[in-house]
Amino acid sequence: MAGGGSQWVIGISKASTWKRAIVPYICPCIGSNLTAQPTEGDCKAAIALKIDKGEKDGVSLDGLAFVILMQSPGAMADGNMKVGLIIDESADDAQTDAISEIASGGRWWTHGCISSTSR
Repeated sequence: MAGGGSQWVIGISKASTWKRAIVPYICPCIGSNLTAQPTEGDCKAAIALKIDKGEKDGVSLDGLAFVILMQSPGAMADGNMKVGLIIDESADDAQTDAISEIASGGRWWTHGCISSTSR
């Protein structure tokens, strides 16, 4: 259970998860606790997920997919990241809200590096 009374659970199979950073094979931020400077001037990454089975606060998320896009102008720990979220077009408003809250950290966690975003 996440903080603030929100409950969610998702099952994501390894085969349905795709992650790709647009950098050389080994990104320096991984071993530096996000403090290394990007090798290509800035850092861009995309994480695509498909929810095999899941729900948040009673809203079914079964079979939905979403992509988190990120751009950091310098070391990620320095902040000022821009983050985007693409949600499966078959998601209804309640599912979109649920995935948005999970992907952004919602009430239970917000990474201090991420700049505010609008929908």
